[in-house]
Amino acid sequence: MSSLIPSEIAITWSVFGFGVLLVVLMCWRESKPSKSMDVSIWPTTPFLLAGAFLAVLAVVHLLTLYDVNPR
Repeated sequence: MSSLIPSEIAITWSVFGFGVLLVVLMCWRESKPSKSMDVSIWPTTPFLLAGAFLAVLAVVHLLTLYDVNPR
């Protein structure tokens, strides 16, 4: 654990936060009632999946950085 690089940990936590924020924002956007029949220019599902993917990758990277043994 003494070989942890603080900048790498900070970047990984930032990516995790961004992924979670993206998931929360897209869920909120999908749940809003639409006021018109216009189609949104921002598709929510691909961004939601990308945010979830980033969050999972960041968690795996953090577990690797902290030497968590899966057994």
